[in-house]
Amino acid sequence: MLPAVYAASKDDFARDSPISPRRMTSTSTTRSTAESVRQSFPPTRHHPEIFMATSFEDFVNRQHQMANETRRSIDWAGELEEWRVRLNQFNRKVLDFLKTYVDQDKIRVEYVRKRIHEKYIGEYEVSSIEVVFGNTRVKFDPVGTNLFGVKGRVDMKGPSGTVRFVLVPEDSSAPDIRIQVRNERAEPGSDDPGRATTRWAWKISTPPPNIRYIEFQEEAFQTAIMEVVNG
Repeated sequence: MLPAVYAASKDDFARDSPISPRRMTSTSTTRSTAESVRQSFPPTRHHPEIFMATSFEDFVNRQHQMANETRRSIDWAGELEEWRVRLNQFNRKVLDFLKTYVDQDKIRVEYVRKRIHEKYIGEYEVSSIEVVFGNTRVKFDPVGTNLFGVKGRVDMKGPSGTVRFVLVPEDSSAPDIRIQVRNERAEPGSDDPGRATTRWAWKISTPPPNIRYIEFQEEAFQTAIMEVVNG
């Protein structure tokens, strides 16, 4: 049996909810119903534009306008080019860490092309690598650059797990999540401190919820590989 707090009946919902089925199917006009919804969910200071529109068409047009402003305010072609450069740097660092074993034919490296699709950037191809240890294969899977909290991510996937490598500010040791309220008159992206950061570094991310960043060094990298292979 569900707890009492989840056991409300349909009649209870109809009696208490400002947008209940009983009200929605009544003889009230569409206008009064819309006004009821508006009163039930007033605008917030975080999203004042949501209910500024006088009609649903205005609302849709406003959302479309905001998306176009975001596209224009950020150089997405430049973001993609920088992501390719950073990803190549990551691949070269992995190969440097494995060079001794590759030269001894104990490890084999294969190159794979991957297609990625990201919002605003569109579809593109990048180069990824796969490392073969005997009968075991470890994949370095690029995720993308238009991500929340990081400038780029690569997932190292093995038979026993996954380890994330993230592109973050060089001096960071953990995620720095900030909530900002943007004035509608401000240019989208103009108040994003992450966009202005120029010193980035690849680091190893520990699993959530207590995420920490570990320096991307040879010993830590080798430990991470053993973890995704052996568990």
